[in-house]
Amino acid sequence: MRQVIILAAALATATPASAQTGAGSTPPPYITDDQWPSARDRWHYAVQTPAGPGQTRYAYVDATPDGHAGWTVTVACGEHVTTTGRETSRIVATGTAGRGRMPAIGGSVWFPDGRGTSFLIGQDPGSEALDLPSQFTDSRCASGVGQLSTGD
Repeated sequence: MRQVIILAAALATATPASAQTGAGSTPPPYITDDQWPSARDRWHYAVQTPAGPGQTRYAYVDATPDGHAGWTVTVACGEHVTTTGRETSRIVATGTAGRGRMPAIGGSVWFPDGRGTSFLIGQDPGSEALDLPSQFTDSRCASGVGQLSTGD
C-alpha cells in the first residue's frame, strides 16, 4: 500500500516537460530529447514475475507518440502458464504516459471495467540501459525489472 501511495504522489506531482518552462520554473534534471525514448519514438516495455507454481504474471506496455510531449499507451496484464505460454487471464487498458521532473516514464490507464491503474518505469538520466524497474498499482499487473525496446 505504501508503494501505491508513493507512486500516486509521484505521478500527481509530475507535469509534462512542456509545462515546465516559463518564469520561476525549475527545469527537469535532464534534457527530454536526450533521453530515449523521446516523445517521437514508439516503444514497448515487458515485465514478468512468478505468480505461483507454473504461473507467470506479466505486464506489457505498447506506446505510440501522442503528437505532444508523451505517448498513448495500451497496457496488457495477466498470467500465463510457464511451460506452454497459454494465457490464463488477460485484461487490457488504454491511457497516456509521459515524463515529468523525475527521470522516469509514468502513466495512467483505464480498464474496460472502469478501474484504473498507474505505472512508473524507472530510468536514470542519460542511461542507455534497457532493463528497467517498474511499479504497477494494479495487482493484476506484474511489477519488477522488465525490458524496454523499440517499437520496431
